[in-house]
Amino acid sequence: MQKIEPETGVTFVDKAHNTIYLSVCGCQVIATCAEHDNTDLYEQVKDILVDSFFHSPTNERQTGIP
Repeated sequence: MQKIEPETGVTFVDKAHNTIYLSVCGCQVIATCAEHDNTDLYEQVKDILVDSFFHSPTNERQTGIP
């Protein structure tokens, strides 16, 4: 069994297919976007990712902030 560390971040961006691969608390997330800008959707996705990072149940996260 493979242990996956609960990390949050972008793992890969496929610009040709408008796809972003993320890791959120150890879970793989794939976001496929439209070709045109959508600032409302961008803000919603950003809020979800930031919220998941700060409300993660792990204390192992190192942010550099005391």
